[in-house]
Amino acid sequence: MAKQSSPPGLSEIDPLYWPVVRMWILRLMMRCGGRQAFVTSGGFRDDELASFLGLEDLAPGEGRAEVARTLIRERYAAIEKKAPRLPRKPLLARNIAGFGKELGLGQVEQDILHFVCLTRICSLLDSTVELLGYMTHGRVLKVFSECLGYSLEEVRPAMAASGMLHRASLLWVDNSKQYNFRFKLDMPSGLDDALTVRYRDILDLFVFSVARGKAPQLTLDRFPHLKVDIGILQKYLHGSIASGKPGVNVLIHGRPGTGKTEFVRAIARHVGGELFEVATGKKDGQARQGTERFRCLRLAQCLLAKRPGCVLLFDEVEDVFTPDDVAVVPAARRTGNKAWVNQMLEGNPVPTFWVTNRLESMDPAYVRRFDYVLEIDMPPRSVRQRLLEECSLGLAVGAAWRNAAAEHSELAPAIIERACRVVKDCGELPEPRLAERDLGRVMNNTLMALGVRQLRVPMAQAGIDYRIDYLNADCDLARVREGLTHHSESRICLYGPPGTGKSAFGRHLAQALDRPLLVRRASEVLSPYLGLAERNIARMFRDAEGDNAVLLLDEADSFLQDRRSARHSWEVTLVNEMLTQMETFPGIFIASTNLIESLDKAALRRFDMKIRLDFLKSDQAWEIFTAVAGKLGLAVHESEHRGVLAALRRLTPGDFASVARRATNARPAHAAEILQWLSEECGLKGEGSGRRIGFHA
Repeated sequence: MAKQSSPPGLSEIDPLYWPVVRMWILRLMMRCGGRQAFVTSGGFRDDELASFLGLEDLAPGEGRAEVARTLIRERYAAIEKKAPRLPRKPLLARNIAGFGKELGLGQVEQDILHFVCLTRICSLLDSTVELLGYMTHGRVLKVFSECLGYSLEEVRPAMAASGMLHRASLLWVDNSKQYNFRFKLDMPSGLDDALTVRYRDILDLFVFSVARGKAPQLTLDRFPHLKVDIGILQKYLHGSIASGKPGVNVLIHGRPGTGKTEFVRAIARHVGGELFEVATGKKDGQARQGTERFRCLRLAQCLLAKRPGCVLLFDEVEDVFTPDDVAVVPAARRTGNKAWVNQMLEGNPVPTFWVTNRLESMDPAYVRRFDYVLEIDMPPRSVRQRLLEECSLGLAVGAAWRNAAAEHSELAPAIIERACRVVKDCGELPEPRLAERDLGRVMNNTLMALGVRQLRVPMAQAGIDYRIDYLNADCDLARVREGLTHHSESRICLYGPPGTGKSAFGRHLAQALDRPLLVRRASEVLSPYLGLAERNIARMFRDAEGDNAVLLLDEADSFLQDRRSARHSWEVTLVNEMLTQMETFPGIFIASTNLIESLDKAALRRFDMKIRLDFLKSDQAWEIFTAVAGKLGLAVHESEHRGVLAALRRLTPGDFASVARRATNARPAHAAEILQWLSEECGLKGEGSGRRIGFHA
């Protein structure tokens, strides 16, 4: 049998479609007004369409248009005598029937989708429908009704917002303005082409809308600071998946690089859920915009609704809640988007994790609708320490370097992992100092680009050996230390002149209690941006709790200023946040200040102990002096030196630490030179204030 030759303009489709497409073209001409636009006094609007209709041989002349209209009417009448039906054997038809059954699409909905796909595939049908010009919603429905042979009462619910085509974002009408047919109707990118290919699983059709989730690279034990949240989420997800509860939504937020996506993958695996991820890109590699990605989410919900045990990950959702271009998005469409989101959060059949880097981009009205909201921010020091040890395995990096790097609160897991991978991938592993140098450089390049402080690993410095009896306190510090070994919760204010050992006592206390120390200074917490300092304060206490660390806050007067002297509302808010966090912190909090008189009275009442550290007593100063001189091998004569030292009445341990460091650069010739340096340190101190000199253990 000779192969059937394709009529002009129908070569793109299966021959079984030719009769029905011919009928549709004639119905578009006669029932929908296409004939008037096609046949003009000057000829035909589309020569290929004219050839298809057998009009190309009509001789030009005044009666040509009327003859053409008559011929079209006759051909229309002939085909309507035995109107062909949509074939069910072509691959496109079988695919639509297959996933239509799985999604619960009715026959009218399937036929509408079938029609739209054929207009995208068949250029001749597309040309015909474009003759209708700009269309209203009502006219689109009329096209479906007239071409497919359904009444408007049957078509209207199939294309309604409550219909499955719209709810699954398979096909929707853009009502923001009038467009021609192709742009008035939209569908997922590439769906028409995908439906012409064989598939085993319906999800293969929509791989660029939703795909099976990637295997987690991390396990939940990488998130020990989230232990309580993990426990709650596990139980909630187990129960929700087992019962098929709708409207389960978890919002995960936090800064980039903190492991949010990996956390979702890990917890989905832990609860036995099959994870699927909403695509962020198109088939051609271009990024999807917010509204388009939300449609992918709606489609994924419908596709997975009947599959038990599924969990969805919707990453980078900030562009869904912030229109692609607020200035040009019509108010009606923004309102529609909001309605979509609200409906999704109330009735989505598949438990969904929504992940964002920018919580501030979301309306609080949305945030309140989530079942569980979890911030995954920079992990506490203990987690950074462990991650540095694991990722730098095989690199000649010293423990001291890792310990110092772990102190950097902005060192996100992603920065650590990538830096270690880069250095390892350089080939030959560098020697110890070079490995640390290269790791520091890679990390700092990223930190600098992010606008945060760089990693600085301090070199070992000379100082004085730490002894608790070197501190001149108004109470027995040894008893305080002993008491805290039996009671793990306390709020302590250390105050007094600079250099008297306030910070050093905090370090000593953490070491004596065998607990990590978290040190924060005003420069690391305060921010010029409204509300950010309060968030940093909350995070500081949260990190200390997660690490079971002693929290030492230097320059506490920056946060606890007397509210009666506040000039701005944010100053009051800052103090309020500090007081709230202090009251609820279940650990040891030490605040050090040189200016206790400026502290808020309510704040002072919240400290369990207020300990003053003062200038050294004469005996203490003499003991430290002899220790420093002894380390330097210098002879000390009590009769000659003690009286001179006693005349320096404002000495602190910090002064001795300073001269000890100075001695490493310019070794003194005799003990009297140390006395001269101490005298110079005292001379730099003004009344009631002075240069802050650290006391290094």
